[in-house]
Amino acid sequence: MRVITVFLALAMPMAACAATSTRVELSGTPVTVEAERVKADAKGRLVLHLDDVRLSKGAGANVRIYLNAPKATAETGTEHPGFVQSLILVPSSATRTPQGQNFAFPLPPSARAADPIVITFVPLGRKSVTMKRPYVTVTE
Repeated sequence: MRVITVFLALAMPMAACAATSTRVELSGTPVTVEAERVKADAKGRLVLHLDDVRLSKGAGANVRIYLNAPKATAETGTEHPGFVQSLILVPSSATRTPQGQNFAFPLPPSARAADPIVITFVPLGRKSVTMKRPYVTVTE
């Protein structure tokens, strides 16, 4: 069984990021991007990083994340072998200016540094979510 992760927006402050300033925008249709990756000879478990994730003001969002599944849609289930995680974002009721959130998800053991890391984000709904371009690191 996969765990669905629920995060409150503003739950953790934005930290330094290794991704470029290029942003990815999700607004109702699946988006596929190649993640920035580590050296091909890196050993260890790959971890997907999503930095500076931001919601439309006052909106929540539900996004499924798939690895190497560029044809994934809202009908693609969580039992798909490329399913990584569901990201459920809940808006904050705080009155201060919202900051982006950072998330890290271990990729399945089948993901290898030598292979392209293609990530498909499938928003379930039409709320806008933006983030910096995803990137991958290695843990030992």
